[in-house]
Amino acid sequence: MLEKIEPNLALEYETFDDHLLLAIRISAEEQEKLHRERRDRADFEIQRRIDARGATGLPDEEFVCEVRYRNPSPVYDPDRLKPLLEIITVEADLEKCYTAAHDEHEVIHYPEVWQAAPLKKVAMLYGDRAMAVLELARNPGRPYVVVERRKVPDAH
Repeated sequence: MLEKIEPNLALEYETFDDHLLLAIRISAEEQEKLHRERRDRADFEIQRRIDARGATGLPDEEFVCEVRYRNPSPVYDPDRLKPLLEIITVEADLEKCYTAAHDEHEVIHYPEVWQAAPLKKVAMLYGDRAMAVLELARNPGRPYVVVERRKVPDAH
């Protein structure tokens, strides 16, 4: 594998004694940890500044910086969806996206469940009020910061 990356480096590593090879490995791991800590501190401060400005990123000429979320598909807070039980009035529509809490054989308790996939379609049928409840209940997940160099268009 190393030969494919840098042929001369692979030969150089083959000449190192065990101790030197292990020391190089540990040193690289320690440097990686320091870089990761530095990146985490920078990400924390970037996120703090974004939050303080009520923004979704930091504008910059050279870099693109934005906040993304870990949940690509919607996850909803079931407690915040409860108003939909009064808005969705057709039982057949409710059955598509909601299962009430229930017990089975008096041994297993199943909590209420909202099915995310059909939920949005059903909420759209009921209009703005249902969609507003859905939006308030949406949990986008844990935010993380993405920073990339801006792509410079070719001068050709």
